[in-house]
Amino acid sequence: IFESFVSTCCDTFALSKSDFDNVTPNMISPFVLELPKTILQQAQNIVIDLYKLSQNELYQNKVTESVLDRHVTKTSLAPLLCSLDVHVDPNNELKIIEINTNASAYLISAMNYKTRNLATFPDALKDIGDSFSESIAHNAPPDQLLAIMDEDPKNQKQYIEFLMYQNLFKNVLQLDSVIADPQQFTAAADGSLYCNEKRVFGIYNRHTDFYLEKLTLIRQAHNTKKVLLSPHPWGYALLADKQRMLDLQTPNWCAGLTLDAFPHLQKALLTTRYFSQFASVDELWQQRHKYFFKPADSYGSKSVYNGKSISRKKFDAIYSPQMLAQETAPAPEVTFNNNGTPEKFKYDLRFFFFKDKVQLAFARTYRGQLTNLQTPLGGHAPLVFV
Repeated sequence: IFESFVSTCCDTFALSKSDFDNVTPNMISPFVLELPKTILQQAQNIVIDLYKLSQNELYQNKVTESVLDRHVTKTSLAPLLCSLDVHVDPNNELKIIEINTNASAYLISAMNYKTRNLATFPDALKDIGDSFSESIAHNAPPDQLLAIMDEDPKNQKQYIEFLMYQNLFKNVLQLDSVIADPQQFTAAADGSLYCNEKRVFGIYNRHTDFYLEKLTLIRQAHNTKKVLLSPHPWGYALLADKQRMLDLQTPNWCAGLTLDAFPHLQKALLTTRYFSQFASVDELWQQRHKYFFKPADSYGSKSVYNGKSISRKKFDAIYSPQMLAQETAPAPEVTFNNNGTPEKFKYDLRFFFFKDKVQLAFARTYRGQLTNLQTPLGGHAPLVFV
């Protein structure tokens, strides 16, 4: 399957097989996960609720107050490549583990479907092209660059996907692009950004400095509208900042706004609290089996600990009033048939969305504690809804 996947990617995006030399075969699962159609409908309903919430004026005003010290500029530009990362509970109900606004593996997943001739998301490539055309590539000057930005991009695990996007921009959007580290940008006297001596009109942002706090040059160009940036800090503040999970579960956080107006989102939220909201360290320790512990600014699986397995020494080491305790929603398990041998995996689901539409989804299958693409026969698995 991996060899077929590589061939599909090469044919679609004019890549060479040597481009995949540093890509682990464990990225692509040989299996396909079947799920009930209600799962996809739930995800779509949650995404609609998230979009309605993000467009709510009361909510926007409250979020603006919350990020006053972060130099966040409000923008009407919808963030690209958002994702809803969820677990499926025993009742086939979705529980939100995380919302991302710079999610990876969209094109990798689209090629995984194409490799197997699966039509679950037949418009995935068209949808992502249309999303870029509607947002940062709208009325793009033909003589300027669209940059794909990340820290030290060539050493990122998903660098292969940057090459795919570069080809997509060239052959679908007819745009010249560059894959760049933030250090490669310079600013002209008027604040315009340049890379390789060419002006940059837009940035597809894969950097994990979500508020651009260390990327001063980029932040200034974005805030002064010298460059179109997406995903952007405003989208992160609205949707992906873990503080919003807490805010939305805090009574009277926003006068005139209640979660009752967003029933699908409300049902999918996991109870989340700061460590400081527990009566004492010992009370939290005694209740640890109910929670996952994570920093408020974490993403992916970085610095996440399962309360069921954490040692007291590690717990004391990570303890901080600003750490989060999130209600546990165990990863579901699935058993695949591998040539007559049953293979059991944990999995979570990632639903990509733009505005109020789910565009693509896949499962991350793994063993152990983390979805780290280290499990033989694990990795990204396409979905079929039955």
